[in-house]
Amino acid sequence: MRFIAALIIVFPVLLFSQTKEKEPFVKENFVHLKAGATINRTNFKLFQSLNSDGSDVFTPTKHIYYNPSVDIEFESYFSKYLGISIDLGFLQLRQKYHCTSVTPAPVNYNNTPNMNEPITDGIIISNIPHLNIAPAFYFTKNTRLYAGIGIYKYYYYFDPMQVGNFVFNLNKEDVAIYSNIGFSQSFNLKRYRCSFTINYFGLKNEYDSGLQVAFGLVL
Repeated sequence: MRFIAALIIVFPVLLFSQTKEKEPFVKENFVHLKAGATINRTNFKLFQSLNSDGSDVFTPTKHIYYNPSVDIEFESYFSKYLGISIDLGFLQLRQKYHCTSVTPAPVNYNNTPNMNEPITDGIIISNIPHLNIAPAFYFTKNTRLYAGIGIYKYYYYFDPMQVGNFVFNLNKEDVAIYSNIGFSQSFNLKRYRCSFTINYFGLKNEYDSGLQVAFGLVL
């Protein structure tokens, strides 16, 4: 009896699944205009470099930072489960520090050692244009996971330019290659097509790392 009841329930479902036409896949290309924030933490590699000479001691005064970011992403959805993402963007990272410069002072009349310890607080800002390329894996048409690499060009800004015995190089530049992994969800908001993206870069923590959160307009 149970078998007959199960057959009565299952058979129409099987019949409908066989007769229902599958929706054909359509290739699509999108442009995402995104704005949001980058959350980064203390760059310990940077502080190791600043402290390498031993005459000045740099310590971080903050460990979590929130910075602006903007991106233009080109998304090509060429297969039901696979696509590619090319992202051109700009982000900013910050590091605040406390510097203690320890230099020997002249011996006083009591012949007791004395140390001069000027203390200076400052900030290092990294302005970073970047290019990310990643394959995208689609769970649905609107939900995708992507993982790839990015090239990040560093332009540094220092305030102040000199602390203690340390003089920053105004023309300091760097290039870094970071791994990326992210998640994106597209949705309709009234008459607009929008997206929400979370991207983490610097998985190996070799230098910088951070989390980008952005809302976008899909064209």
